Amino acid sequence: MLDCLLTGGVVVDGTGAAPRRADVGIRGDRIAALGVVTGPAAQVLDVAGRIVAPGFIDMHSHTDTFLLVDPAAESKVMQGVTTEVCGNCGSSPGPWLHETVLAQARSQLARYGLQPAWSTLAGFLETLEDRPLGVNFATLVGHGNLRASAMGYDNRPPTEAELERMCGLLADELEAGAFGFSSGLIYPPGCYCDTEELVALGRTAARHSALYATHMRNEGPRVV
Repeated sequence: MLDCLLTGGVVVDGTGAAPRRADVGIRGDRIAALGVVTGPAAQVLDVAGRIVAPGFIDMHSHTDTFLLVDPAAESKVMQGVTTEVCGNCGSSPGPWLHETVLAQARSQLARYGLQPAWSTLAGFLETLEDRPLGVNFATLVGHGNLRASAMGYDNRPPTEAELERMCGLLADELEAGAFGFSSGLIYPPGCYCDTEELVALGRTAARHSALYATHMRNEGPRVV
């Protein structure tokens, strides 16, 4: 017995295979049947003329702490998005280990009646575990958070100790579940860093087989 049967739709499965007409049978939270499905189902939906596809992955999202405001994430789910990749452009919901960046986070969250009960990205992930989320959540670590946590918003290269601190924080967050790190090289404090700083963090990410995504340093006349 299926819980739901989608009949008459065109399946685009995300593998690169050609679209095909197929029924989709669902039992619990799993696809139980695909093709010509005749078994009984508690609910049958005629989706002829529509596309049936896996949930979409939003690779560049800034939902982040908004999941604490609306854990159901209906604005994304109604667009077919079922996985969010957050922590982009050098900014993430942690680490906040310097008074300046923590004060900034408190100010942003206060607009929604929230107070940060965490200081690291690992702590934010633990906070999300208590919420019935409507989407899967993956996050990058913001380079801006790493830099601000290690040396504030100073416009200068980091000392050796500060750079080691950044790399150590990144390693900690990756081990706690982050998928990689991002930089926002047009925003402070990311705009104050040099290439060598990013290389050091990139090496740390590589040791964890993690991703790196950037908001580039110039999105105007230097693009071409």
